[in-house]
Amino acid sequence: MDIYQQIEILLVEDNPRDAEMTLRSLQKHNFANQVHWVKDGAEALDFMFREGGYAERDPNHSLRLVLLDIKMPKVDGIEVLRRLKGDERTRMTPVVIMTSSNEERDVVESYRLGVNSYVVKPVLFEALIDTVAAERERRIPTPELNAVIQEAVTRRPPPADRGRQVRVRYVTQVGVKPPTFLCFGTAARGLHFSYLRYLENCLRTVYGFRGTPIRLLVRGRN
Repeated sequence: MDIYQQIEILLVEDNPRDAEMTLRSLQKHNFANQVHWVKDGAEALDFMFREGGYAERDPNHSLRLVLLDIKMPKVDGIEVLRRLKGDERTRMTPVVIMTSSNEERDVVESYRLGVNSYVVKPVLFEALIDTVAAERERRIPTPELNAVIQEAVTRRPPPADRGRQVRVRYVTQVGVKPPTFLCFGTAARGLHFSYLRYLENCLRTVYGFRGTPIRLLVRGRN
């Protein structure tokens, strides 16, 4: 069994005091048990790319958020960000830079590389966590949700599964904390995880869901 299966947030922070503050903020909103803390950029890359001590991590399990410090030993946060956003396997994973530095050079480079958010500790970080907590409880009206999903499906139809045509016909939200959606369709159980990730990214584009995981479940007749 993959012991990291429940991990949804990777905290990359070399300062124990800052890490404790971050974990305390996450715990306030019941995120703490979903967090894995690593203390330098090299270990973060090993975790993300399933190398070194993390080689056995399930390749089908994707993180929902990376909280990344900039100033770290071995490999700094900017280089970690460059690697994550430059690799097809990880470029869609939301990354939030957390730093006590507000140097313009760091801010510009982070956004150039594709960071999703840049916050200065500690004040803006507290605001970010409050936003994430609110996003976890967000509900989308069913007609509006289906309009977004059907547009996404029309733009990029799901690939066939072993010769069978896969159709996504209807989606409804069935839960919060985190937002959970149930997809109905024909042969829908054949939807590849990469296509579910595509639908997830379409939802994020429209609704944000900043820093929170999204679950897409599938039900369908063969």
